[in-house]
Amino acid sequence: MSEAVSRAVVNPVVRAAPWDPEKLLLQEARPQACLLIISESDVCRSVLAAECLRAALAAVGLEGDVVVETCGTRPYNLGEGPESAVPEALEALGLDPPGHHSARLFEPAADIVAYDLLLVMDKYTASDVMREVSSFDLINRQSQFSHKVRRLGEFVGGPLQDREYGSEGDELDIEDPLYGNVGGEEEQKAVLRAGRAIRVACRSLASYLAQLKEEGVEASGPTGGAVALGPMLRSKVQLMSPTPWLVPPMLSARPSDQ
Repeated sequence: MSEAVSRAVVNPVVRAAPWDPEKLLLQEARPQACLLIISESDVCRSVLAAECLRAALAAVGLEGDVVVETCGTRPYNLGEGPESAVPEALEALGLDPPGHHSARLFEPAADIVAYDLLLVMDKYTASDVMREVSSFDLINRQSQFSHKVRRLGEFVGGPLQDREYGSEGDELDIEDPLYGNVGGEEEQKAVLRAGRAIRVACRSLASYLAQLKEEGVEASGPTGGAVALGPMLRSKVQLMSPTPWLVPPMLSARPSDQ
């Protein structure tokens, strides 16, 4: 009997976190704010947003305070450059064409620790990202990685407001201008419309970050230096609630937790 029992005993296995804790500590010490813009294939909306945001950051004097990079949730266009309609839309918006761009795939374990905000375009990219990120929050309920996932449209009309997804939530989505289009004039118009919506959101985001930097200066006190933008943003993210409709049931607060 004892031999049978010993064979049935499962030896515990210590599992390491799927993300790199050392990289997380290094990221939390960075003075810059690090933003990852995520679209479906990383060849259209994310490229537009990166260029619009860089221009908006430069306009408020934050070009050295913020790192902006992009990726996609689906492997449709890996290694490819922007869609042909994107440079034309940027030119129409008065912006320079993008520099070298090679579409890459979202890497959850690396990206959740390398960036302070994961900025998605719509409910579809949000769901793709949260499907991965929420699993890490289940491993460590204190990590709050899901709080980093925000729709870019949340910054329009007031930054990072907790809004239930519904009729108002639809307005926060930046639609995919390539969906249902096969090129030509109609696609170009759709890309330009998306670019205009993205530019508004990026300008609002840049204004919010400029406000955070000013708060960091005010928080310095008479003897210390200003608090850098990166730590200021990270502290704000920790206080945010994740977008309610994105939170899976296992991460939702129970009545006893309120």
